[in-house]
Amino acid sequence: MQSELYPSPHFEGVEKRIEINFRVAADDSKKDSGEIIPVAGGLRCLPRAALDVCMTAAECEIVSVRSNEMFDAYVLSESSLFVFADKIVLKTCGTTRLLSAVDPILELAALNEHVKLFPSSVRFTRSTYLFPEEQREHHVSFADECEFLESRFGHLGSNSSYVMGSNFDDAQWHVYVAGYFVEEAKIRPSLSVECCMTSLNREHSQHFFRENLQEKGVLAIPFVSSSKTTHDSGIRSIFETFSIDDYVFEPCGYSMNGLNQEFPGEFSTVHITPEDGFSYASVEHSNIDLKANSAFSVSKFVEKCVNVFQPGKITFAVTCHGGQKTPNAFFSSLVSKDSFTLGGMYLSPTVCFQQLPKEQGFVAYLTFVKTDVEEREQREGLVISTAGDKVVSSHDPRSVTPMCVLDVRPLRSSDSESDDSLRESSSEEFVPYGREDARSMEVAN
Repeated sequence: MQSELYPSPHFEGVEKRIEINFRVAADDSKKDSGEIIPVAGGLRCLPRAALDVCMTAAECEIVSVRSNEMFDAYVLSESSLFVFADKIVLKTCGTTRLLSAVDPILELAALNEHVKLFPSSVRFTRSTYLFPEEQREHHVSFADECEFLESRFGHLGSNSSYVMGSNFDDAQWHVYVAGYFVEEAKIRPSLSVECCMTSLNREHSQHFFRENLQEKGVLAIPFVSSSKTTHDSGIRSIFETFSIDDYVFEPCGYSMNGLNQEFPGEFSTVHITPEDGFSYASVEHSNIDLKANSAFSVSKFVEKCVNVFQPGKITFAVTCHGGQKTPNAFFSSLVSKDSFTLGGMYLSPTVCFQQLPKEQGFVAYLTFVKTDVEEREQREGLVISTAGDKVVSSHDPRSVTPMCVLDVRPLRSSDSESDDSLRESSSEEFVPYGREDARSMEVAN
């Protein structure tokens, strides 16, 4: 860990995130190379100086690094970078130009002296910017972002973009995907959960200041160390089995990367902008192998996040890559009355569900608003509730959310068990997403 103190990031807390998967370059006689990239090779062989060049292009820099046998995790001056042998995940906040790092990353991968790598798939995600007018090149709008992504990855095929959530909501989920479905994912599906929280509890947010604030009615919390902040704030309780690399910025702000010691392929990251008026926190748990970590529960994870940050609003996206017995069972668990209790403090969720093209998986996007926030938030977009053993859907006709994949046939009791759907997905029975029994329903004007 460097001793230099870094200034806190820009007050735009919402991150841009890109995940690029790579393959070994195919020779002229083969469509795809079957060569396996060693976990200690590939992109992990890129020198630190080369990564610094990529981060400079995105207008951020590396603060700290921690590694395990599967990947290298870098805390950045504005969020995080994860480097696997065959995958890069870059997440930046503020007014950084994340997409400006794409070209140098692709160039470095293609010119790697150990093994030449080319992109096989990409996924770009973000929530709605709190201050969109502050964004710059490639990030002026989602259309601007998609135009850039298409120019670099459109040739991979199966490319699509989505905006999930009501137009009347201040937080929508933006997704761009391209590339072919990896066969191994049918056998070993993975899950990512990305939580975004706003209107954080003011007193709790004081954990993330290096300088004490003397605000009326707010208890100042003396800063001791980043590790003590992680423990005292409750973040450690969310990631009990993780090795954590944390940093509190000057004068405020917090970032951490986590490497799961029990399941080495999993990673986590937390980023916090604690200032009152535009407070924001993101908590991510990704690369969850549903075969190995069959006990993982989305609802329990989200409840831990809510208990720690006590936000006025929480939105989260669940992305599943690869085989699932049926998306309906998983979807039903997300909208079940018993799935998310959240202490009874939040209104029934607004839910969107999008199946990705060519068996790439699916994305579910949920929004919870605290009960003391305007009740109209409950009625925006598509609202899913349960009635008996059926999933009942309704939607505001003003919504232009173009993605909801539902199967509204009666559910078996086993399908609606809230915390067991992910365990079901880790069973031996997996089928592709092209099943005829998964009917799609488009919700639009």
